[in-house]
Amino acid sequence: SITLDLGLLYLYSALREQGLAATILHCPKEKIDEDLFRQIISKNRHLKIIGFKAFSVDHNSVKEMARIVKSILPECVTITGGPHPTALPEYVLEDMPAIDYVFAGEGEVGFPLFCRQILAGNKPAKIPGLVYRKDGNYIVNLPETIQDLDQLPRIRWEEINPYEYPGFLTSLPFIPIMATRGCPYQCKYCAGHKIVGRKLRFRSVQNVIAELRLLKQFHG
Repeated sequence: SITLDLGLLYLYSALREQGLAATILHCPKEKIDEDLFRQIISKNRHLKIIGFKAFSVDHNSVKEMARIVKSILPECVTITGGPHPTALPEYVLEDMPAIDYVFAGEGEVGFPLFCRQILAGNKPAKIPGLVYRKDGNYIVNLPETIQDLDQLPRIRWEEINPYEYPGFLTSLPFIPIMATRGCPYQCKYCAGHKIVGRKLRFRSVQNVIAELRLLKQFHG
């Protein structure tokens, strides 16, 4: 089943909170293949930055979709983030020539800064979490995490229709909520700690309850 992606929603909300125009294209939900993606990019030539969230299983499809973007919009800046690029940033840049930047770790602090630099016509460099090519080498900037999770942007639930997601329409409809970040465990198969770190961080009880009240207000 396909459910809401909290990571994308937090990034989207961080951009919108700072007055940056943004949209989410949830390819699995919309059943978007490469041909349809090519059509969408061709009809939206105003786009300046296109980002891809990638798990390891998405490597080849992101590689091809980035190539499609550059073939249609060569000036558009491409960036990928998520578990796979965070775990293997240099490999992703090496194997994906159509990807300009990798974003490693949590993005609510660094990604809006990155977008502002790009939209201002600057070459971003000292952006936390950014990985990029320079003079045949890879520059890896340390990520920056928000220690007080109450400072995260509020997810703009009023702009989301959860009923569009098949995974939501179970016998007991649900919406995921993030109350903590960080994981102290050592599971070999999981790259989660590379994104959110080992230290467990918490939202306050009041902050979580406020979100629950908003969800009841907006979506019942």
